[in-house]
Amino acid sequence: MNIIADRLRNNEPTLVIWLAYSEELCEQAVTEFQKAWDCLGDRPTTIYRFWGSHDLDIEQAQDGLVVAGLAKVYSAAKKSIRFINQLGVRCSLVIIDEAHQAIARPTKSLVLYSQMVGRAIRGLKAGGNATAEIVTVVDSQLPGFGSVASAFHNWEDVWRKTHE
Repeated sequence: MNIIADRLRNNEPTLVIWLAYSEELCEQAVTEFQKAWDCLGDRPTTIYRFWGSHDLDIEQAQDGLVVAGLAKVYSAAKKSIRFINQLGVRCSLVIIDEAHQAIARPTKSLVLYSQMVGRAIRGLKAGGNATAEIVTVVDSQLPGFGSVASAFHNWEDVWRKTHE
């Protein structure tokens, strides 16, 4: 939660996106962030809920924490790529809670993971953000992301396009 608080304090306005595969994990994220922000926050901020019966008005989400169910984000992205693009442009940090389960269950592929993380690291010329921080790209349960070397190998095409 310290990383989220730092990001929100140092990059106003920005969105931090917390993705989780279950409603229980989403609720836990909201509760823990509220506790942390009460101690670490420097301004009022908004927690946007986007799982189960909660909806997200993407036009209103400009600054704060978006806690979202991965299945709901995936469904919204399938309906409108504009949704995921707007979310990506406004966010500076994506956290995936229990990533190996989050990716395997709702999507059964690396597509959503690649889109969310890839958008953040592409850079402005490729439609991404000016800066991005990847807290961890290593997940032994996710094929191709078991070590730092293999995780960054998966992004070679991105690095070549943005750094040439």
